[in-house]
Amino acid sequence: MSHENGSQEAAGNQNENSFNVSRKKIDIISGPGGRMIKKIIAGTGAKINISDDGTVTVSGEDISSVRRAEEWIKILAGDIKVDTEFEGIVRRVVDFGLFVELVPGKDGLVHISTIDRDKQESLESDYPEGTPLRVKVASFDPERGRVGLIAPELQA
Repeated sequence: MSHENGSQEAAGNQNENSFNVSRKKIDIISGPGGRMIKKIIAGTGAKINISDDGTVTVSGEDISSVRRAEEWIKILAGDIKVDTEFEGIVRRVVDFGLFVELVPGKDGLVHISTIDRDKQESLESDYPEGTPLRVKVASFDPERGRVGLIAPELQA
């Protein structure tokens, strides 16, 4: 899947950016009944248009809202780079680690093997669901969509 950085232009007070995503990812970005795209629009304030050929156009009065929407869409489409840092949210604590939401609709796993042994005992009480957690992408499997994360504050 190729993504292009597209052009960014100001039309009056509008900021606009266009880029391409794989046509196979359009359904993931839209979500069932358009719920995900509506969530992105509500969460960023940007306007979004997705063409059948995979061209995505994001626009808005605020350039930061355009950038947030673009990043969110690219993450959902699988454009995830190793070493990228996120201010995530703990969504689940399981025996083998923590599931952390990068953006709504995309989670990654901080595996227990990357967490300091002294901190493993109290994960559930120290990092309940909804807790913000800074994470870094350690690995990404584009075929399976799995994101491996590390949390610097949980390492030895």
